[in-house]
Amino acid sequence: MSPRFVVCLCATTAALSPIHEALRSRRTVHNFDNSRDVPDDVLHRAIEAATYAPNHKMTEPWLFRRLGTDAIEAIASLNAASISDPEKAAKKAKRWADIRNWLVVTSRITPGDDLLTREDYAATCCAVQNLQLSFAADGIGAKWTSGDIQRTPEFERICGVDGNAECVCGVIWYGYAADGAVPAAPRRKLGVDEILLSVP
Repeated sequence: MSPRFVVCLCATTAALSPIHEALRSRRTVHNFDNSRDVPDDVLHRAIEAATYAPNHKMTEPWLFRRLGTDAIEAIASLNAASISDPEKAAKKAKRWADIRNWLVVTSRITPGDDLLTREDYAATCCAVQNLQLSFAADGIGAKWTSGDIQRTPEFERICGVDGNAECVCGVIWYGYAADGAVPAAPRRKLGVDEILLSVP
């Protein structure tokens, strides 16, 4: 075996770095074990990880609101009220109210500066990904969810969000996975060759 062949073989079989493993293995968790508490230090570590996201001129535009039982139940009821089928509404209200750990993530709005507002929103989305990766590293599952309810004045009032100064980027549900297992990775529809363009 030639030295050149050995070098190529090592390069193609090298293990992925921890960062690449984390990026590939993080999955959305839909069902949580509500009997298990998430330690505060795990949450604080995830919030700290979020703050390392890139943000233009260090604007740090994000806020994370940890909701208590009253706010969670109010949002669950608000969402249920938008569902016409009473049985489905009751089922959805119970599901949402049973999820113990909620973070409402907002991004700063800069009046009169749409470009900065967009850049800050993008930075906050990067922060959410950091947050989720940190949770995953500590064995905590998360789901980033958004929807019409989060864009209502009632939702803002419940969460104490000033809609003139910040916009809701989503809700993060987090906790230990109900079955302790990480969901299987979905097949990506597009490969690198399909999304990497070369511009001469």
